[in-house]
Amino acid sequence: MKNPLIIDKTRQDKTRQDKTAIHALIRPLKNIARRIRNNIRYHNIWKENINLFSRKNGIEIGGPSAIFTPIYAKCSSCDGVNFSADTTWWQKGNTDNYYFSGKKLGSIFIADAVDMSCIHDNVYDFVISSNNLEHIANPIKALKEFMRISKNGGIIVVIVPMKNYTFDHKREYTKFEHMLSDYENDIDERDLTHLPEILELHDLSMDPPAGDIENFRQRSLKNYENRCLHHHVFCEDSLRKIYDYLGLEVIYFNQNVLGNYVIIGRK
Repeated sequence: MKNPLIIDKTRQDKTRQDKTAIHALIRPLKNIARRIRNNIRYHNIWKENINLFSRKNGIEIGGPSAIFTPIYAKCSSCDGVNFSADTTWWQKGNTDNYYFSGKKLGSIFIADAVDMSCIHDNVYDFVISSNNLEHIANPIKALKEFMRISKNGGIIVVIVPMKNYTFDHKREYTKFEHMLSDYENDIDERDLTHLPEILELHDLSMDPPAGDIENFRQRSLKNYENRCLHHHVFCEDSLRKIYDYLGLEVIYFNQNVLGNYVIIGRK
């Protein structure tokens, strides 16, 4: 007579193998479904405004970004700007071309968003930037540069995270007046004014790459090199006031898309 414990163990192993095999089959299908779902969301964001980018030449600051996939597909070209050739989010490699998902979009510039003097005035039909402005200590100065390199009538698109969806959810919104003061005082990335608040209120449970509080503090102290800090926390009011101050006409605003604010302005 066979040992029932051995039979039971064999059945358990077989069941476990079957479950593993099923998960192996399901996982790629889930990934495909996720990509389709996100593509639908991205297209829904731009469907009202995609003609602003169709057959136009633009530039992205701090990308590439999957949320701009529909723009990449419609525009004639899209150059890119990053502050370093090797960032936490992107590596340049050995080419001067700007790529997304294997597709060449344009050329890459290594420059700071607040000083893109390597680019001439009035060059681009549009400037786009996703989840980047919050990493810039002087966002108004950066947006002035966005405007300088864009043509008259050009489009400026900024996407920033809504704090309730991020590790900033405990922080207060940054007032427009504070950001205006930063601009008037020409604050740069060496400024760590917000660091005490960030260290106290940053939700590390939502930011695994930051590690523990000491690792996070050490990384933050090197922000000039890595640009990982979220200096500012934006809300609809501050974004609209910045665009108004710069003389940008707001032509689209959405405050609940994938946990982001999306604001599109015309120069």
